[in-house]
Amino acid sequence: GTGKTLSLLCSSLAWLQAKKAQAQATAQGMLLNNDSQQMFNTTLQAELKKSTGVSESSGDALWSERLATPHIIYASRTHSQLTQVMKELKRSGYSHVKAAILGSRDQLCLHPDLSKEQGFMKVTMCRAKVRERTCHFYNNFDTNKTDKGFAPTDVVDIEDLVKFGTKRQCCPYYLARELTTTADIVFMPYNYLLNPQTRQQQRLDLNNAVVILDEAHNVEKMCEESASVHFSSTDIALCINEVTQAMKKFSENLNQESDGDTEMDFKMEDLCLLKTMFLALEKAVDEIELDTVKEEGPNKGKKAGRTFPGSYIFELLAKAEIGLENVPVIDQALTGLAQFLSTTSD
Repeated sequence: GTGKTLSLLCSSLAWLQAKKAQAQATAQGMLLNNDSQQMFNTTLQAELKKSTGVSESSGDALWSERLATPHIIYASRTHSQLTQVMKELKRSGYSHVKAAILGSRDQLCLHPDLSKEQGFMKVTMCRAKVRERTCHFYNNFDTNKTDKGFAPTDVVDIEDLVKFGTKRQCCPYYLARELTTTADIVFMPYNYLLNPQTRQQQRLDLNNAVVILDEAHNVEKMCEESASVHFSSTDIALCINEVTQAMKKFSENLNQESDGDTEMDFKMEDLCLLKTMFLALEKAVDEIELDTVKEEGPNKGKKAGRTFPGSYIFELLAKAEIGLENVPVIDQALTGLAQFLSTTSD
């Protein structure tokens, strides 16, 4: 409540505007060009190159990149915190800056067929509809995204994007990604920034970016979570059941095909591979001997779980014949399964 966030926000945007003004002035040739000024600029540039580790042999291209106008990435722990920050921005003297926020499909997708889906299945179904151009929300966005005045010009948070997309019947998710390409400041949760896979999916460009981590005491925990995964024997059982159901649907589809030359990227062999793998993994997990409580008390003799070093996960996966050498094959089979289920789901 002391204004730390607003101070951080306004000071960084003031600095950015100064950098943009300097770059614009340089581009227009408005800087002083007399001998003394030129000598000062040359000396200053050499000193800055030296202090920033840029050698004279690095070339003008690298130095020009260092001097290019940066953009700001503002990250916090949750979207609710980011919404508060954006509200502060709207009330400040910098409400005119180009701002964007990144969100997930769970928050931004408007398609009614995807509303009951979540996680990987929602992503897969979304990509399939976009690829086949069967999502009119995306089609409207894609058709109109280059039109002047189509995208919102004021600061918009997740709720604003959903309202805008609903009104214009365009996809808020892809609109948000488009807005980041020209934004001066982009808001996102920590995990978007810290998770390499998410960073790649969102096409985040960290070149010439100034990254601000608000509430930075949470970063260590978020790094741990980004590098962790949790699954139980129940999850494995559900996977086995889903593969079994996919096998039945796949067989039914084959029986209904009158043309034997119909091309299908996903094959029964892929399903057999996955089911065999999941059954072996389930067996390996069930065979783990758990410790028992030895201390006196009501829990004495009960199972207390067991702790292994991190490297044990490789031993466990090896029992299901999962290793670095066949991860690409398994990943392709899982992707094919998800796409098949997305096209056959009711």
